[in-house]
Amino acid sequence: MIFAKIRAQDFREADTAVARFISIGYEHITSTDYRWNNERMGPTFGHCIIQYTLSGHGYHEANGKITKLEKHTAFLASEESPFLYYYKPDAPHWEFFWINITGSTGKGLFHGIKKEFGPVITLPDNNLTVQLFFEIFRKTQNREWKNLYALSAATYGFLMSLIQNLRAGTAAFDATIDQAAQYMEQHMADNIDVKVIAPRFGYTREHFTRLFRQTTGASPGNYLISLRLEKAKQLLRLSDEKLESVAASCGFANANYLCRLFKQRFGLTPVEYKKTFDATIK
Repeated sequence: MIFAKIRAQDFREADTAVARFISIGYEHITSTDYRWNNERMGPTFGHCIIQYTLSGHGYHEANGKITKLEKHTAFLASEESPFLYYYKPDAPHWEFFWINITGSTGKGLFHGIKKEFGPVITLPDNNLTVQLFFEIFRKTQNREWKNLYALSAATYGFLMSLIQNLRAGTAAFDATIDQAAQYMEQHMADNIDVKVIAPRFGYTREHFTRLFRQTTGASPGNYLISLRLEKAKQLLRLSDEKLESVAASCGFANANYLCRLFKQRFGLTPVEYKKTFDATIK
């Protein structure tokens, strides 16, 4: 199991009204001993957990319903309602992040999200909320918060980004475009591009590109690149594959092309990203 938990800095001017987080973490689970519920967290828990699956899957139980927590899904848990979440060996692993939120404003937003969208939510691919989490994680690990209110602003921004992503995801999504997006994710390692995808779903290249951009906010080409880069990040986090192998697994022509796009998108080379991530979780 890979585990990294960081507590937020303590500030003397604590204000119970502001949105803030108490702790934040990343885990890579392979043991069936991983099992949490209200009772195990104890009566002093008192905070609000958002846990988001990056890869693999686990399970969540609440109100008599069992939900499989696959990639892009998250659950919201607080002591007010009974819950249970756990890992089973029907998946090779369960990789996720979590953030523990408190403060009356933070709790209010949390419960508003839970009421509007339910205890288990799905976020669109490559969303800003996940990027914000890793930025908050990095700043907390480096103790970069200058005061409580900077930390609070980051927490509030994270929650508002989550709401925005969820509401965008519930908008009507053209069924054909949805199928095309799924096809890209399933076949990203293959030699596919918009010239291959558009006719497969009955569109000209131009019409498909226009419809896809209107629906997702990205061109098919950029969407596919984003999928491939996120897959590359996952492989860098969870394996020691050589760059040529990572590039091939993600559909890039070669390691040089992967490195160039990775640097443009994330500001780090793949090697630098892996070193930074490995150092963070130690």
